[in-house]
Amino acid sequence: MQRVSPKCICSNLEYLHYYFFSVNFFSLSPDFTNFSLILIISCSVFFSKNFFLHLYIDHQIHKK
Repeated sequence: MQRVSPKCICSNLEYLHYYFFSVNFFSLSPDFTNFSLILIISCSVFFSKNFFLHLYIDHQIHKK
């Protein structure tokens, strides 16, 4: 199992932040804004799940 460094996670989140900012900036139609909001929520849930999963796995590895 490959360890994920905090730096990597931070850069991913930064990238996502810029990406969604640009999506929102260029999409002025209401439908698209709703869509991007849903995308942001689902992505953040996915990323936080992954983040905590990796923390848990790291914890288990170090316990042994």
